Amino acid sequence: MYQVYASVLIITRNKPERLEITLQSLVNQEATEAPFEVVIIDDGSDIDLRVITDKFVNHLAIQYIKTVHQGIAVARNIGIHTAKGEVIILTDDDVIVNSTFVRAHISEHRQ
Repeated sequence: MYQVYASVLIITRNKPERLEITLQSLVNQEATEAPFEVVIIDDGSDIDLRVITDKFVNHLAIQYIKTVHQGIAVARNIGIHTAKGEVIILTDDDVIVNSTFVRAHISEHRQ
């Protein structure tokens, strides 16, 4: 049995403001019957993005992984292997997701 049902993967690099907006939109998710986590793969940022992710640790189940810059494909694979959820949801670090984003993915998967 999974501790979390869904894992939202976000690959990021040197975009703290955009990442913060995306994370805030995930905080604003309508309640889901299944818990979800957020896995952030920092693909070799020159700046410390943990400053951003730390703002959300009381609101989201976050895993933050910093890697050397290897590109988005490698970063996604790292995220997929790290994710704890049965459902993997990919989004970008500059997306404002709507309030039903996670719930809709979980619902679709269960059908």
